[in-house]
Amino acid sequence: MSENVRPGLFLDLDGTLADSLGVMRKIYDQFLAGFDRSSSQAEFDRLNGPSLLDVVKILKRDHDLVPSVEDLLSVYKNYLNTAYGEVQPSRGAGALIDSAVDEGWTVSVVSSNVSNTVVSWLKEVGFDDKISVIATGDTVARGKPAPDLYLKAIKDSGCDIASSYAVEDTLTGVRSAVGAGLATFAVVVEGAHVVEWPPGVRTIACLDQLIPVSRLHRQAMPDV
Repeated sequence: MSENVRPGLFLDLDGTLADSLGVMRKIYDQFLAGFDRSSSQAEFDRLNGPSLLDVVKILKRDHDLVPSVEDLLSVYKNYLNTAYGEVQPSRGAGALIDSAVDEGWTVSVVSSNVSNTVVSWLKEVGFDDKISVIATGDTVARGKPAPDLYLKAIKDSGCDIASSYAVEDTLTGVRSAVGAGLATFAVVVEGAHVVEWPPGVRTIACLDQLIPVSRLHRQAMPDV
């Protein structure tokens, strides 16, 4: 790899770097129960990807919630801050980050979650000193599936798009990364719904399948 090229590894948080979907479902259930509304797996799946602000706006509209968006967002954040401490890293997350850093890659987290939650969690699990850039849903005008978050992370990291990769777990996130011009991997766990991914997207079962990072080249993508 040329010394003048800065390769980047751009990682989604919820469902990718963080094994958080169970906790996020719990938060979603609690939020709606607090307004005597019913939750559903189908709705939760649709809301996995957009920014928290967009999620709250959708829930207000679809469940006819009376409080303002600002008040609803505050309630949701309170649930989030209380429950997110239960979240553990996904399988292979630490090994992949360590390998990437050792190989000279710039590692970024690109998440629809809010900044304080992301920063606190990365520090709690000991990843904070290995992450160079954090781009979160509350820092851009348009959340995923728009490419804004990834474009911001690419700009802030100074990484070369052609030598960089994104890892996501939802179609919404994948569309965001692909829209920013990044070669993208999708984490697909056993039993997950079948998704028709955009052309060129490769699937993996867990993050440590991307080790060693030296295999992550556009010219020699790993057989995973």
